[in-house]
Formats: sequence, structure tokens, C-alpha cells
Amino acid sequence: MKKIAIVLGVIGVTMFSCFENKTEQMVDSAVEEIEVSQEEPSDIVEGVVKNSTVQWTGFKTSEKVAVSGTFDAVQVTDTKEGKTPEEVLQGAKVRVVVSSINSGLEDRDGKLKMIFFGAMENTSDIYGVINFKGGKTYITFTLNNVSKEYEVTSKFENNIFTINTTVDLVDFNANPAVEALNKACGDLHKGADGISKTWTEVEIQGQIEFTEDFGK
Repeated sequence: MKKIAIVLGVIGVTMFSCFENKTEQMVDSAVEEIEVSQEEPSDIVEGVVKNSTVQWTGFKTSEKVAVSGTFDAVQVTDTKEGKTPEEVLQGAKVRVVVSSINSGLEDRDGKLKMIFFGAMENTSDIYGVINFKGGKTYITFTLNNVSKEYEVTSKFENNIFTINTTVDLVDFNANPAVEALNKACGDLHKGADGISKTWTEVEIQGQIEFTEDFGK
């Protein structure tokens, strides 16, 4: 059976808002810069998938102000031929290249790479595996050498397969990284109450757009 390799435009993980150019103390384990072009890999099964995107939303301040962003280099591999999204995506593997983080501000991206991801282990990439069991959709994320399976909501509508979930960085032993980022951002994460806060919860939405002829 021919395999599919799909390149996603973006996928979500936590991002937070550090807007000012400040001199910050960087951790020693900086994230390695890895370039993965939007064209890799090229072995896409024609007539199945047109486009895929994922967005994230992180939160700052006690009022839980939302901040959103993307990654620009994500690969999905080990997909299969099929007539339903479940058949195509069962067991699919997701690779997110951390150095491609894109929050819309270069200074903030640098802090996220060096301070947040740099405080964790083996974070050049974030991995995920998609599975369907008992009529439900699951994704197993691997971050900071920890793997955690989440049940996610999903739907297939207008030829677009959408998944939504909320992950908690506590599940990945990432509290020290969150605290380091919150300290680096300081006043930028303070709300009306004067408390600087970075939330560990992150909302993720992913969409995979199939072709008009898919399943026919």
C-alpha cells in the first residue's frame, strides 16, 4: 500500500507574549536551528489531501489573555490510503520543528526557543501520533522526554478534518520552563492585579483539508 507524506503548514504548542527587546539570561541548552522546507517531503498521494494547518493559543496574566501563533515546519508521515480521514490518518506521525516557531515577533520567538524550549530536554522536535479507538480520536504528544495521550474532539465537515484539544504542560514536567519564561517576560505578563502569570494550559486546533473528490 502506498504511503502518504503530508507537510502541514503549522501546528500548535504553547506560545506567550514577550514584546519588548530586553537582555535576558539564556539557558545553556539552546534549541538547535533546523531548516525544513515547506516542500519536504514530496511523496504526497495526489487527490487526497490539499492542505493542513494547526493553530495554538496560550494564555498570560490572571485575566487569561489569549496569545496565538504557529510553527512553520511540520511533517506528517506514515499515513495510509483510505476513503475516510480515520483510515488515512490512523497511526500517522507528526514531527514539529521547534526552531520554526512563529509568533509574529522575532524577539518573542527567540525567547521561546532559548528560554522556554531551552529549559527542556530533546526539544529540537515535538512529536505526535494520531490514533482512532472506539469511535474516538486520540493524539499522543511527546515533549521534554515525556509522552502523554490526549483524547481530542474531532469532526469532518466540508471536506475538512478538524481536531481540538487543550494540553497541560504540567503533564510534560515543563513547569520549570514555564516559570523561566514567566520570569523573563516579567511585567509583560502582568495583569490589572499586578501579578505576572503564564498559564500551563494551551489550546490547539488542527485542520486537514481533503480534496473535493476524497472518499468518492
